[in-house]
Amino acid sequence: MMMASNPEGPSPEVQKSVDILRQYVEQGGGLFITNGVYWANEFPTTNALLAVTGARMRDELVRDDQNLVKLKSGINLCWTDALAQSPLTEGVSGLFYGADF
Repeated sequence: MMMASNPEGPSPEVQKSVDILRQYVEQGGGLFITNGVYWANEFPTTNALLAVTGARMRDELVRDDQNLVKLKSGINLCWTDALAQSPLTEGVSGLFYGADF
């Protein structure tokens, strides 16, 4: 789900989506939330989603220049195979992640 934000937080349309997702999670559903590369301005909306958990997105960046991949589009990605064992990572040998805001 892509959601536009403003400095005051989510729009009414986004808040409706937040409420639906909150209900889904309260009923036992799982939710993975992340911001896309170059979407740091979306932190107010993302943090509205996370507020019920007490978690917050932080304006930080993990970058490993030894494993950096520069795409022709100008986006930089990093590669890692340092994955924790869990049902979520079963069968996964590594992943790329955004290396820029």
